[in-house]
Amino acid sequence: MNTIIVTPKFTKENLLLINLENLIGENFKLCFSLVYSIESSENAIISKQVGRYYEFLFNTENVDFSKSKKIILKLQTPFIGSYKQSCGPE
Repeated sequence: MNTIIVTPKFTKENLLLINLENLIGENFKLCFSLVYSIESSENAIISKQVGRYYEFLFNTENVDFSKSKKIILKLQTPFIGSYKQSCGPE
């Protein structure tokens, strides 16, 4: 059994980049909650949202699941202008 590796990090543009490695299968859903709301996403669609809990589905057409997959999220801008280090996926 392979272990899926999830690595979140912020870019210089204040986008949350979530890198996924060792994905298995064609139907893959990622679920997590965040401190901040999501304004937009790339490379995955939000299939369900309850508050700040999100479920993402991937477009599986022509995807090589042996390679890593990246999700790029634009989060709402916080009042203080920068994000807390602990605001990644839980």
